[in-house]
Amino acid sequence: MPTSKKHTKKAKKLRLRDRKRAKQKQLTPGEWFEKLVAVQARLRAPNGCPWDREQTHESLRTYLIEEAYEVLEALESGDDTKFAEEMGDLLLQIVFHSQIAREEGRFTVVEVIREIHDKMIRRHPHVFGESHAKDSAEVLRNWEQIKAEERRADGKWQNSKDGGGVPKQASLLDGVSRALPATLEGFQLTRKASRIGFDWEDASGVFEKMQEE
Repeated sequence: MPTSKKHTKKAKKLRLRDRKRAKQKQLTPGEWFEKLVAVQARLRAPNGCPWDREQTHESLRTYLIEEAYEVLEALESGDDTKFAEEMGDLLLQIVFHSQIAREEGRFTVVEVIREIHDKMIRRHPHVFGESHAKDSAEVLRNWEQIKAEERRADGKWQNSKDGGGVPKQASLLDGVSRALPATLEGFQLTRKASRIGFDWEDASGVFEKMQEE
């Protein structure tokens, strides 16, 4: 009989555990995100994790790069479980940086989400507005044009000046990060240029354009 009672208690615990897991799985993405934000805030709080509390934006730079590359590796592996796990690690970096910024009074994760939400609406007028795009190439051209217009509107690039004190003109090539490795930076610049017609099937077209200019 004692053995039977022990088995009954164990079975009850297993049922409670499974019920708890099932309830957790029913949480919405937003609810899970709020839980993650709360976890990171707790880790950074007094009596939290010493390592987490010591971190700064600068000290986390290498982790952000590493996690991005690990996501790519998982993607190429075809292992969906690993892919999901690594994307979670990358998401944590966003939450981590946002928490540090909130503590410094700079911005919060709400602003991070709102900024990308509003940007996606603005950059897709063919979906959320009245304009049309016949194919993905036109979508990309429109994206770059809208991006340049936004920069002109907020004065982000016009206010900067060159060595002669002349305001810098906005360019469709603006926005490529100088922090990228040289090869990747070059690729991004040529990709942006191709969206406005600077793209040729062979080198002869490039030389013809150079002579024209």
